[in-house]
Amino acid sequence: MNRKFYLKTIIATLLFSLSTLTAQARGGDFTAGKNTFLLNGQPFVVKAAELHYPRIPRPYWDQRIKMCKALGMNTICLYVFWNIHEQ
Repeated sequence: MNRKFYLKTIIATLLFSLSTLTAQARGGDFTAGKNTFLLNGQPFVVKAAELHYPRIPRPYWDQRIKMCKALGMNTICLYVFWNIHEQ
């Protein structure tokens, strides 16, 4: 298997894990069903936006998150820029 497959698998696992933790924190249940995600037993479509936080000034983060929500997104994906964190 190639590197791209592993990367997609890791991202999907992280997305599922974070979604599960968020749902549980809100008193819900997020699970994987047959060919779909389930939120409180109902089919759930992940609509994701991507934010590159190092490229957005900190005062605008809240505004950008609200803009994503206004566009109908229910998930935000973030890259971790290792070249910033690991110097």
